Amino acid sequence: MTQFYVRDQESISVNPNTFYKVLLYSHTGKCDNFFGIPAQEIASKPDQIKEKLELLTRHNVWVEGVVEKSVEGHLFMRDTALRY
Repeated sequence: MTQFYVRDQESISVNPNTFYKVLLYSHTGKCDNFFGIPAQEIASKPDQIKEKLELLTRHNVWVEGVVEKSVEGHLFMRDTALRY
């Protein structure tokens, strides 16, 4: 499981300190190819994962995808792609 703290333009304008915790669960199959690497191969490719995570810290890089809310109130990402 990977978790991200994210914010969008609307929440920034209301309260600049607002972040949302979004979970990336690859074991459910909803987002098992997030980094362009199948979930079962992530542990064996740490350099590629590090490269993708470093991309997220650059300006004008974003994650495009679907966020859904579970019954328990958790936010989950699926159908995602890195855009840069």
